[in-house]
Amino acid sequence: RRRHTRYISVTGVQTCALPIYMTSAQIYAVQNRQVVDVAGPLQAALDDATLSGSTGKGWSIFMPMGLYYIGSTLSIPNATMFFGAGRQQTGIRPMSGFNGVMITDKGNASKIFLRDFRIDGLGLAGITDLIKMGYGAEPLGGGEFNNLFLYGGSVGLPAANINGLN
Repeated sequence: RRRHTRYISVTGVQTCALPIYMTSAQIYAVQNRQVVDVAGPLQAALDDATLSGSTGKGWSIFMPMGLYYIGSTLSIPNATMFFGAGRQQTGIRPMSGFNGVMITDKGNASKIFLRDFRIDGLGLAGITDLIKMGYGAEPLGGGEFNNLFLYGGSVGLPAANINGLN
């Protein structure tokens, strides 16, 4: 067993606890609902998931309770579970001035699981989609979206834009 490993093996799936990618100030901001951009640490955890995602085993990225503000789009890799502590406990919100899609895939939208958090677009005019998947190299194939709460993208636009397999 490695002493300083970042990951915990749970029933054969690698699970990453997100705070290992965050500074103490970022963790404090998330826990206390302060507006601090944490897209970098979130994306770093997701990028590390890419290393295993190509093998089909995938990673689970856990977001503990808190409010995560992002200033740029999060890209979820193939074969990844991205989950929170519950849709009332864990949320993702855009920074002021955010433009575009909040969460998307990395072009291969297979085996993506999103669960137990909320995405609140705050009604910002620049947000085109809260979630957009399956528009890259291949449509969404497999995976699940469970216990998500999607709220407040741009008025008149869909909250989730999914191009899936029949």
